[in-house]
Amino acid sequence: MLSLKSSDAFIRKENDLLVVEAKGFSVLLNCMTKNESVEANNRKLFVNPVLQADKSLAAVIDDKPEFVGVETAYIISVTMDNINAVPNYYNAIHKEIMDEKCTDKVKYFFNFSIEEYEMLMVLLERQVDIFALLREYYENDKLKPFSTFLHDRFSGIGMTHFMESCSLF
Repeated sequence: MLSLKSSDAFIRKENDLLVVEAKGFSVLLNCMTKNESVEANNRKLFVNPVLQADKSLAAVIDDKPEFVGVETAYIISVTMDNINAVPNYYNAIHKEIMDEKCTDKVKYFFNFSIEEYEMLMVLLERQVDIFALLREYYENDKLKPFSTFLHDRFSGIGMTHFMESCSLF
């Protein structure tokens, strides 16, 4: 068992590790209504959760047998809303994370809404290589919402089997 500050989920495929850090945060009201507190919002929804997951991973990656051989870590901060795909915001966020992260194994990091995360999990259920997909999205020259990126490639993503089983309809 990892420490109390450990991340919420881990998914591993060969040498790739997905680290999920889930938060119950939404975009700050001042950010939505007045376009104020943008940096604080970005830090709350994206930077801090990624750095928390990075720090936790750095503390255990060399000690836990489950992580032996991991070469590349991907961190997803999952929040109620996500940071809009605005190049200036993303450039500042990525620079801040790169400057502050603890482990060089963390190569990719994202902030997804719950909906986007669920879409990714549907593709995982379908045995799509989500690591290749995440790399392609991260390295894409055209910044667009992750949901749009997925809809451009896959039709009828729907819900995970678990979510369908919980549906009342």
